[in-house]
Amino acid sequence: MKKNWWKTVFDKKYLDTYVDVHPPALTKRQVSFLIKNLRLKKTQEILDLACGFGRHAIPLAKAGYKITGVDYSKYLLARAKIEAKKAGARVKFARKDMRSLGFKNKFDVIYAMFTAFGYFADEKDNEKALKSMARSLKPGGKFLLDLNNIIEVITRVNKLHKKKSDGTMTKVFKEELSNDLKIKITSTFNHQKMTMAMKIEWRDESDKEKNFETKVRLYSLPEITNMLGEAGLKVEKIFGDFNGSEYKFSSPRMIILATKQ
Repeated sequence: MKKNWWKTVFDKKYLDTYVDVHPPALTKRQVSFLIKNLRLKKTQEILDLACGFGRHAIPLAKAGYKITGVDYSKYLLARAKIEAKKAGARVKFARKDMRSLGFKNKFDVIYAMFTAFGYFADEKDNEKALKSMARSLKPGGKFLLDLNNIIEVITRVNKLHKKKSDGTMTKVFKEELSNDLKIKITSTFNHQKMTMAMKIEWRDESDKEKNFETKVRLYSLPEITNMLGEAGLKVEKIFGDFNGSEYKFSSPRMIILATKQ
């Protein structure tokens, strides 16, 4: 497992193997959720953190919102620029490391979707990233962080994963995607480090074996609330899903809305 796996994962292979994870209907629902619950205004400066190929930034910009999208992946940013041009949407895209965004009191709103947090092996880097996000916000600015609900993950893992001798819990399953790609997924949960690792394997057009791995740190609500507080952000509300439902143990997501103090 590469320490800095996030530097190389997010390119064509990521889009090909996650093709069914972000269907258009889900993106549309998420964009509506952002507009409603962040009370977005078209006069505001909005930052899409870890914007990827622009699936939220582009429809928001097309609707008239002032969006800046940042990501570390050169590939996804290039794809985002192409998609924005096709859609006739004006988005400012920039390549940034979330630990050092380089902004100060610039944005009214920052959002980070699809567990785009907890990538760094050193916990101090995750803390540094949150502080960089907070610095980028104007006083009173809104911050939304979309994470896995760790309680739901643990409940699911205990039911479906097999415990290994090293204490980790693993599940292996296969899927055939809508683009006809057949993938094998190995999911490994480490309860001591609170990390979820995924290894995805497949064969390309020339029948050559391909794979990549990811590892994300998962957080409990008290942990992330404390980290946000240390960064100068106060939690205002927690949602359990993009339908606006209240956060519960069984919720699929832990969507945290905070304000810069």
